[in-house]
Amino acid sequence: GHLQVDVKALDCDFYAFSGHKGPLSMPGTGGLYIREELIKNMDPEEIGGGVISDVTATDYKLRSDSYGKRWDAGTPNIVGYLALGRAAVYVARDIGIRNIQTQELKLMKILLEEVQKFKSLEFYGPSTLENRCGVFTFNIEGWNSHELSLAFDEKWKILTRGGHHCAIPAMRWLGIHDKYGGNTRVSFHYFNLERDVQKVLEALKVLCE
Repeated sequence: GHLQVDVKALDCDFYAFSGHKGPLSMPGTGGLYIREELIKNMDPEEIGGGVISDVTATDYKLRSDSYGKRWDAGTPNIVGYLALGRAAVYVARDIGIRNIQTQELKLMKILLEEVQKFKSLEFYGPSTLENRCGVFTFNIEGWNSHELSLAFDEKWKILTRGGHHCAIPAMRWLGIHDKYGGNTRVSFHYFNLERDVQKVLEALKVLCE
């Protein structure tokens, strides 16, 4: 939902994505790509109806097919599947991934040029547009990431996400878990405008003083 991804060019074994962020679908949806030669030799972690071909009092037998129902235990999230499928069509065809990426990088260019003037702000990721999308994570000296996110909401009505983003090991590796409680994230998408970036910069200028 933010940029074009070619798993063959990446030559990756696995590629996971959330459905409710970039793709603009429902919470609780997402996808996982697994390289074909790997999935043939893998067994599902979750066992339930539809995954097995036979069950006894002491054992069970998995379906022999590598795809489909073998990986989908229990009653499927039909509404979520339909929503994710329609969202994929919406962002890829109706809007266009390249159009989304162009708009996000346009806004990120403005943001990156200005935030580097704030001495008490530390941001994560490239300082140029290369390998960037519309997601910007940062910390401000003297602020806990949760309190910083709350300040954005209460004073400027800007919705951000503060904390460890379900990635505590990564926050510890960056050395910011204990100091900041993680980091704060602001995300732009196709529908955001330059005035939205200016409002974020207005807030950052005050918070960095």
